[in-house]
Amino acid sequence: TDLLADEKDFWVIHKPAGFPVHDSVDNIRENLLRTLEEQLKIELFITHRLDVPTEGLILYAKNAEFQKKFNEALTKKRTRKIYRAELCRCEGSSLTPSLLTHYMKKSFRAPKELTNEPLINTQECQLKILNIKASPQNNLEVEIDLLTGRTHQIRAQMSYVGHPVVNDTLYGAPPLSTDNKIHLTAEQLQFEIDN
Repeated sequence: TDLLADEKDFWVIHKPAGFPVHDSVDNIRENLLRTLEEQLKIELFITHRLDVPTEGLILYAKNAEFQKKFNEALTKKRTRKIYRAELCRCEGSSLTPSLLTHYMKKSFRAPKELTNEPLINTQECQLKILNIKASPQNNLEVEIDLLTGRTHQIRAQMSYVGHPVVNDTLYGAPPLSTDNKIHLTAEQLQFEIDN
């Protein structure tokens, strides 16, 4: 993990792929939150999450007051999360810069299921594809503005439109023998609190 910012009310950390953000049912010790708390000798507060196989920017609050303000900013859409993903280039499926809207069936299980219509027990998932270019491996490298933040949302939506994240075998990508992480990174985090 790399400490990227040490501010009065929060830390910004680069989370490595394969590491949980916080305690889980089957692991209450080996996660980024507990590791940082032990190293820094400070209590930290969770503000948002990243999937275990996703790497990138994660913000931990140093106090409950800032955590509350950050959560309010999330609710009021005063945050912006930009991701970079390498996607599989699939035959017969095209991708353009656009707004994608799908509906995720409520479930604790993965992989997450999507529909095109708002059905009972679904949640809206929206993201914007901002830029697309060819990657060195002849896949697609995309920049994504995550507008809603459902569990596995980017992974599920990209798979649903026929372009799973590279090496994301849970969502239909072929496995890479040279790599054990999915190619998805939380690259930018912007927020407005107290102006």
